[in-house]
Amino acid sequence: MQYALNPTGDRIEAIKGGRAVCPICDSQVLAKCGEIVVHHWAHEAGQDCDAWFEPETEWHRAWKALFPPECVEVPFGEHRADIFTRKGVVIELQNSSISGEEIRAREACYKRMVWLVNASHFTDRLFLMERYGESNCFKLRWKNLRPTWQFAKKPVYLDLGSGSLSGLMGREVLTVHEHPAIPMQKRIERSRYQSVDVGAFGRSSIILLNTLHARGWGSVKAMDRVDLLRVLGF
Repeated sequence: MQYALNPTGDRIEAIKGGRAVCPICDSQVLAKCGEIVVHHWAHEAGQDCDAWFEPETEWHRAWKALFPPECVEVPFGEHRADIFTRKGVVIELQNSSISGEEIRAREACYKRMVWLVNASHFTDRLFLMERYGESNCFKLRWKNLRPTWQFAKKPVYLDLGSGSLSGLMGREVLTVHEHPAIPMQKRIERSRYQSVDVGAFGRSSIILLNTLHARGWGSVKAMDRVDLLRVLGF
């Protein structure tokens, strides 16, 4: 938790040795300001009152820092929305895996929301196979798919981190075996024609899932962070 309340009710960030109050359950929280973990507030009892709590990373904080403090960790009943934009859209920052049941529960709670997923952990499993004409939409192959994202009804954006579309282009290769008893096999490898295939969108680092199927095939739309922030109400 990044923000807690001081005795006068002001939202404050964690400082070494600090104590404050949780804005949701009114219980006491303690500042955790070590050298390794992100500085944060933790409940004195050791259990966060928000059942959807996820340990924060520098990735979470970097996105939250793009918005005014009053738009960050906004209470929604028993939960804290990571970001609540001025357009009234909740941005849920997701760094770890999540169940289909929890995806449905959060979408029902927040209603107007989008998912922003840290995809830097699995860019090696994302392949953009080809581009649809001159558009910024591409066919997607997601190897070893995280299947729960098929249950999301709200928009899902994948943040590629320091990567970009130019590093994701792939192609399907047919492997022919010399032994007649072994059938031909298809495999995916990185394309050698990345800059040509992605065109002006090669530097984009955000992709929006348009479709996603059980076998990992789908389509995506490319955009950069500036476009995303404008759409969501920065």
